Amino acid sequence: EGYRLQFNATGFGFGVTSRPFYVQNTVPDYPFVSNFDEMRPWAMADRPLEVQPRVSVRDRFGNAVVFDDIPDRRVVTRILTLTGQLPTPPGSPPAPGQAPESICTVWPNLLEGTAVVPVNLETGEGTFTDLAVRHVMQGYKLEFEMATSVGTLYANSTVFGVLPGNAIGICGMHQPSRCSDMGQCRDRAVIACVDAYGNVQPTCA
Repeated sequence: EGYRLQFNATGFGFGVTSRPFYVQNTVPDYPFVSNFDEMRPWAMADRPLEVQPRVSVRDRFGNAVVFDDIPDRRVVTRILTLTGQLPTPPGSPPAPGQAPESICTVWPNLLEGTAVVPVNLETGEGTFTDLAVRHVMQGYKLEFEMATSVGTLYANSTVFGVLPGNAIGICGMHQPSRCSDMGQCRDRAVIACVDAYGNVQPTCA
């Protein structure tokens, strides 16, 4: 029902209560990741993030900015690293005998899922539901961007790493070479277990 103010006359034993009223947020001041403390330090390459981010913008009093002049507000996310360098798939073709775009090649997409979500008109919050990071590495973070009436505001998630998913096959990482009929190949074959996105799974689990 909103707020009410109650006024009491000291010493007279009576008072009066105001009609209900509502308080709206002031202008946007800073972005806020609502479940910042719940985000995990590690994610699995073959699964969505266990804790999906919820992002809002707050005014200077900490209220979620539910009312703003920007129509159709949205939250956009992108992935960053502490060093600024993102992992890139190698440009060389797969080893002989390995089909292109098989599990024996690095998955082309680093961040997958819906990277742009609408802001809920009742809560002022944008909720991601299916973000997943496919390349194994440490030092990732998500950057969130939201357009507001005072300009574009940015926030970052906590830093996290990605571990390989469950092994689903084996790949020849290096083919034998420099072989002769006089002895063993000088460069031996290297076989590894990989997950569905081409990440090496050391335990083959």
